[in-house]
Amino acid sequence: MGHKRWLAMAVAGAAVVAACGEPATENGAPPSSTASTTTGSSSAAVPTEAVVAWVDVMCAVEKLSLWNPPPPVKATGLKEADRALVVGYLTEGYAAFSQAKTSLDGLGPAPVPQGNELVTATRAAVGKMADKFGEYVQEARTYPAPDFGAPYRLAQDDVASYTAGETLAELAQQNPTVAAARKQARRC
Repeated sequence: MGHKRWLAMAVAGAAVVAACGEPATENGAPPSSTASTTTGSSSAAVPTEAVVAWVDVMCAVEKLSLWNPPPPVKATGLKEADRALVVGYLTEGYAAFSQAKTSLDGLGPAPVPQGNELVTATRAAVGKMADKFGEYVQEARTYPAPDFGAPYRLAQDDVASYTAGETLAELAQQNPTVAAARKQARRC
């Protein structure tokens, strides 16, 4: 008899939860970053426009931050005639990392959990790369031949070892709303 009573209370409790809708967040507000649709035993996250827009910017930033074209000339035995190619390469890197940082600077608070942490880490990493590439451009413009190859080699090493930490793809693995938004964002 005790089991039937416990089962009846559990069913009644589930009915109350179902009738009340989504659970509240810590501050008492309903979750705003997703809408869940349940079909049978599976559920899929449907991102809001704000989440898709945020993910779209993050995808664009990640693409910029992964800038790594083939070097236009070998980094050894450089001659004055190679300077324009080296400066052009370094300037492209500076522009890519600077644009990525500027995009992040203009991004408001993240509409998903761990989003602000991802933005902060990525902003720091691309900002550091932009600063380095800015210095490399100046050095490549002013160092005599073949010494302007030193910042060029450093830049190539920096690009090869660049990491911003956690990526949007990793966040998407943890958050189905981000995963769904990546499928909808045009720059992903």
